[in-house]
Amino acid sequence: MTRRYANIFSLPTYQIEVMIDYFIHWDKLRICCGLQMSKYWRNELLRANSNTGNLSLNNVSLCYNVVIDDVERQFMDTRLYNLISRYERMKWVNRPSLVDGPLTGKYCSGYNEEVMTNRVGFNQVKDMTSFNASSEGDFLFQFGIQ
Repeated sequence: MTRRYANIFSLPTYQIEVMIDYFIHWDKLRICCGLQMSKYWRNELLRANSNTGNLSLNNVSLCYNVVIDDVERQFMDTRLYNLISRYERMKWVNRPSLVDGPLTGKYCSGYNEEVMTNRVGFNQVKDMTSFNASSEGDFLFQFGIQ
């Protein structure tokens, strides 16, 4: 998909590679991390604290095969992430979703733990302090998510 958009805008090869590096990591975070993670992955995390057993993975094998903190840090190390971070009004783009807090290198594992411990659902958070969700103020609460 990234290459298709790059071709539409006639981007040079080096810019395409920068975009691909960014979106490879962002895509994993979007599926395996945050308030709007894959519903299938959220269900797997919720099952981790119950006796229902491991049901169908429904395309979440990706999440089982990554160390989410490593993916988060690799994403934060990409050139495009760092370019976007320079612009205050654009920093929100560097999050798994619009309602997530800023990444810290441990945001994703912290939120995944929050899902398992407090059984939070889609777009929900119960205890932001347990995973340091927002060092930029109550970002989540601006959207009425509590």
